[in-house]
Amino acid sequence: MPLIPAFFPPQVDSAFINGLPRFLPAIPGPINSNYLSANPPLIPSLGDLGAYRLQQPVFTLSLTAAANNNGTINPPATGWRVFAGNAVGKIVLGRVAQLPAGGWKLVGILFGIRVFEALVVSQSLGAYPQVADAPYQVRFLAIPGMNVEAFWLAPLQEGPPDWILPFTTNPDQLPTPLQGIGIMTLATFLALIKPVAAGLLTMSADQGA
Repeated sequence: MPLIPAFFPPQVDSAFINGLPRFLPAIPGPINSNYLSANPPLIPSLGDLGAYRLQQPVFTLSLTAAANNNGTINPPATGWRVFAGNAVGKIVLGRVAQLPAGGWKLVGILFGIRVFEALVVSQSLGAYPQVADAPYQVRFLAIPGMNVEAFWLAPLQEGPPDWILPFTTNPDQLPTPLQGIGIMTLATFLALIKPVAAGLLTMSADQGA
């Protein structure tokens, strides 16, 4: 069954489009930047991106909520992530957040091969047999205190389970219990991260995930 996209508010789309020129050059490549690497990354230009866009709502789970979960969660929606472009080297992933006054703003972008890989995974989520028999919506779940991010396939009707597919900016940053598992039920995911989150909460402020 095809995945059902979440309603994407037009004001969020406007914030994304209007904010892109602040982050991207009008011509390919950086204008004046310094990098630690001898081979700086290629920053796509606005013209590279084309018309393709894919939007996903972002939900943020606190470390405390992760440590105290009872097998279910209800994290707040905290913005949107938007893919623009669909080719290697010609794609960015932007994050649009809501301002305290109620408006929206593009607050940052990512680019590079990992962004393209995230788009490929996004486009293939509907092919998982786990979501074939019921309507599902793609969400993105972030647990900042644990450096964990995941695709969240949420059912739009009672009965079917939620599914989680971890996908982080850096594949090596996943906690050990999540490595090598792939797609799993939300209940399994929450059981695996619960002791990790609890352990992180006991760490001092000068330490971290």
